[in-house]
Amino acid sequence: SNETSEPKHRHVQLVQGRARQAQVYPPAFCASVCEGIAAQKRKEVLGVQSRPVMTIEEMHRAAGSVAGGTCPSRELHDDEAEGYIAIDDVTGQRLDPKLMRQARKDEIAYFRQMGVYEKVDIAEAWKETGRAPIAVRWVDINKGDSSNPCYRSRLVAKEFNTGVCPELYAATPPSECLRLMLSILAGGRNQGMGLMYADVSRAYFYARAKRPVYVKLPEEDKEEGDENRCGKLLMSMYGTRDAALNWSIEYSETLIAAGYRQGKSNTCLFHNEELGVSVMVHGDDFLGIGPEEHLADLRRTLEDKYKLKVERLGKGEGQKQEIRILNKVIRLTDDGLEMEADPRHAEIVIRDLGLEGHKPAATPGTKEQAKGDEGGTEKAERGKSRQTVARMKVQEELDEEMKEDGMSVGAISEARMSAGENDEWEVKQSVSDVDDNDEELGPADAKLYRAVAARLNYIAPDRADIAYAVKEAARSMSSPKTSDMRRLRRIGKYLIGKPRLVMYFAWQDMPSTVTTFTDSDWAGCARSAKSTSGGAVCIGEHVVKTYCKQQKVVALSSAEAELYAMVAASAETLAMKAYARDLGIDLECELYCDSAAALGIAQRAGIGKVRHLRTQGLWVQEVRVTGRIKYRKVLGEKNPADLMTKHMTAELAGRH
Repeated sequence: SNETSEPKHRHVQLVQGRARQAQVYPPAFCASVCEGIAAQKRKEVLGVQSRPVMTIEEMHRAAGSVAGGTCPSRELHDDEAEGYIAIDDVTGQRLDPKLMRQARKDEIAYFRQMGVYEKVDIAEAWKETGRAPIAVRWVDINKGDSSNPCYRSRLVAKEFNTGVCPELYAATPPSECLRLMLSILAGGRNQGMGLMYADVSRAYFYARAKRPVYVKLPEEDKEEGDENRCGKLLMSMYGTRDAALNWSIEYSETLIAAGYRQGKSNTCLFHNEELGVSVMVHGDDFLGIGPEEHLADLRRTLEDKYKLKVERLGKGEGQKQEIRILNKVIRLTDDGLEMEADPRHAEIVIRDLGLEGHKPAATPGTKEQAKGDEGGTEKAERGKSRQTVARMKVQEELDEEMKEDGMSVGAISEARMSAGENDEWEVKQSVSDVDDNDEELGPADAKLYRAVAARLNYIAPDRADIAYAVKEAARSMSSPKTSDMRRLRRIGKYLIGKPRLVMYFAWQDMPSTVTTFTDSDWAGCARSAKSTSGGAVCIGEHVVKTYCKQQKVVALSSAEAELYAMVAASAETLAMKAYARDLGIDLECELYCDSAAALGIAQRAGIGKVRHLRTQGLWVQEVRVTGRIKYRKVLGEKNPADLMTKHMTAELAGRH
């Protein structure tokens, strides 16, 4: 009973097994008790005595006279970072604590130099925003290596995304804009065009804060009397939601004031008609192409306001023949330009999947590869008995259904014999797609699968050879299974043999047309019967974009699937035309498709006899009538978009 003077409280009834649970101490509690006992024993052996935490006043008395108002806790602790463990936040490697602490001091000094924030009372943050100041954290990385360390520490805010705020949106250019600019540069060699790459140091610190934002003070910037103070941002800080928007406003005003016209299709593209210079801005990176003498004007415009690190592509004095732009390697050769995706990603994929020393695969995936099968044809032969039994069962069920429809056994045999090679493969795949041992991955393996698939998805736009295989792997990220992991490992084995892929931009006269090739694989997915759309967007001999997309609806015919692929290709073509216009280039558009039926639908008005078509798919008819795109026929064996729609042999993939 509760007979004390304290307010009564309700006791929980220990029924239905609750008493049994109350008898067991939680494992975490037991571990903490054991750790405490072990620590106490170690102290007793060493003769060390535990004391309460000292107050600020006790620290002052213990430290004696503290010059300059330094925090007394710093006088009582080792300033050489002994006992600290420093970890690289990107690679997870150990860092030198002394160099890390020095990098943090340099960052705080730069904060003060740029006037990023002013110190105010925490009460002001509650009054203005109705909440506590935003927490901050350090991001420590080594941009060099163990022999030549280059430590960089960044203090970032931890403002979480608490809801959708379209007004805070800041645009970034798509990856094809870089390839488009390289194509324009390769087509303007006769005009003496060059390339300049500029990296703005701590770009967000140049953008003024547009709203009241308060952050907690880091320990490295606390002084005496700062116990109840925080920082009110005067400039934008990394980690706040509107920092990217504020920076985009800042650099846009700078370039517009210098005579540049901002792009309409993408606000990160700029063009100066008078100078003939085009600029793409990606975060704090500026990429400019144009006549060599006018690129110097762009450099002066940026250096007047920002601290820059500038690189020039070329063979002259102070220029480089190879530079890194957005972690992609750009090279200048005698025959043109080369672009290579970051090769480190392939190495990381191979390492994470534990494939070092494995035999490379000839292709990233095979058409014969069953869902629960990794090795393709060889493993399919080893599992022939199980698959044969399953196929016989399916054939028996089909026989029964066809008999119910009035077809004779002879008619069934004739229908089966008349089936084409593709139809036969689809039946085999649908049967072998059933794997009784196919289980969902555990939490750790599922996390690894998503991490590797996301990394592959990042490099897929620059690797057309793995685009389809990566698309298939990405479809299973929500609930990956053991068969999905085997398919992912197949891609990793392919990267062992082909870890790098170089895109060539040969010297050419600037074309007047953007050309797109499109194709689809009708009902290529045995599970959902959905089709895949693939395409390649070219400017002259340069491939500026490849893509592979799963169609969202089930197409009832190959013509319908090809039509939906034409819709996607038409949108990509018009987007490329718009980006080129933002960079000062006007291009015509043409699209090649290998389906005569789809072209027939595009060249007439209305749905005709194909009444089940989605009406938005007929948008291509309006595009053709207005002359925005010209639709043409290409032979299937000469269509490079075929590479992005299905698995194919190494020989056929090489021809594309």
